[in-house]
Amino acid sequence: MANVKITELTVTTDPASTDVLPIVDVTANTTKKVTIADLLENAGSGSASAPAFAFDADPDTGMYQVATNQLGFSTGGTNRLTIDSSGNVGIGAASTSAKLHISATDSTNSPDLLFLENLGTGNNTGSTIYFRNRTGTAFTDCTIQSLGSSTNNSELLFSTEQGAGPVEAMRINSSGNVGIGVSSPSAKLEVNGAATFGGNITQSSGNSTFAGAATFGGNVTTSGAVEIGSFSSTTAAAVFLGSGAVQAFRDSGVNASTSPVFIGGRKDGSSSVTNVSIFANGSANFAGVISTTGQNTVNTASSLKISQESANVSQIRAYGSDGSTVGSLEFRVSASDGAPSYTSLTLNNDGSATFAGTINGTTVGTSDERFKKNIAAANSQLADVKALGELLKNFDWNEDAPVNDEIRATRQLGLIAQEVEKVCPTLTKTIARTKQGVELTPETTDEEGNVTPATYEELDDSYKGISHDALIMKLLGAVAELSAKVAALESA
Repeated sequence: MANVKITELTVTTDPASTDVLPIVDVTANTTKKVTIADLLENAGSGSASAPAFAFDADPDTGMYQVATNQLGFSTGGTNRLTIDSSGNVGIGAASTSAKLHISATDSTNSPDLLFLENLGTGNNTGSTIYFRNRTGTAFTDCTIQSLGSSTNNSELLFSTEQGAGPVEAMRINSSGNVGIGVSSPSAKLEVNGAATFGGNITQSSGNSTFAGAATFGGNVTTSGAVEIGSFSSTTAAAVFLGSGAVQAFRDSGVNASTSPVFIGGRKDGSSSVTNVSIFANGSANFAGVISTTGQNTVNTASSLKISQESANVSQIRAYGSDGSTVGSLEFRVSASDGAPSYTSLTLNNDGSATFAGTINGTTVGTSDERFKKNIAAANSQLADVKALGELLKNFDWNEDAPVNDEIRATRQLGLIAQEVEKVCPTLTKTIARTKQGVELTPETTDEEGNVTPATYEELDDSYKGISHDALIMKLLGAVAELSAKVAALESA
């Protein structure tokens, strides 16, 4: 081929891969040839800003080689799509391990990552995304469907394969309510079935409704009411249990750290009807009688059992440290707020009772002959009574005495137990009691408001008393002896 000007070449509008392009070497007066296929195979790698295959009027838009076996597409000099050697496609992502990886880095405009649009006319059924899995020759489908008809007003459905095809599992309606197993959720979260939460649940507003059981592995925090079961009344309550049968609520008008929790009642406006009130300090008020319908199994130290064993038979029972009935029932009182407590009454398991103070009332002691044996005449009592009479004292009770204020305010005539013990030891008894000493551990309150009372050193505070019943018997004997002496003198 002779030297030929490029302008003299014939125009080819549809070249084949076997067609050749002439390359003219003017110096050597030769014409070389290269096929179109050779030209494409030897194209440069290019870059996102300068693609190997671009457009004359738009040189930074086109196709280039990102890396070995990786094809990239760019617009405006920026990579927009990459296909790697595994066939994974990255949109806005230079590398990906998924079949499709979409990434957005524009934080200013916050672009949509994925836009599915159904441009059908009329009330169409929205758009559907299918996730298809193959097992052998069978396929199972899971779908995400956007509804857009005038009937369902833009709802989003999530369906899973359940034998006969995709079945709705979850729905988000136009109000933003989420229903799991519920097609028309009326709360921000409504679950038909059991729900388990492994961590903490925090809800700042709105309602969560569970038609079945709910298990929480962590804390449940909410600024609104927590409802379990069904409760329709509007109150200032916080917790409802059952179908309105058992309710616990806190008065919203009182500080949460001091406000009581009410159980089994209602709070409407300024009035309340409460069965049980549990206060922040651990105390409780009951509106009615405390009763049970059967035995309460107890096996702890110093335990108390209140029960109805059978019809018309009620009991109050104290248990010992081994859970048996070997023990005593104590009633403790304090003279004033913050003062140590004293045992004012002890009921022993043998039926006897010990009173720390004066007993006011009419008493009749057991004296039937059939309960006595080894009966013999008593010894002389006159000498003991004479000696005891010489020990009589006038005195005042001090502030520690286990007597009431009326008796404490009156000047007394009586005996001193320690002096009586030297004359007649059998007339004195030791009354055992204890009192609280120094504080061992202070009162504490945990994060949930549970109060652990303070503990105190237990001190022996026993004291001596006189058996006045026995003293009266001695006086009777002494009077009888004196009467005999008087009779003898009169008959002399």
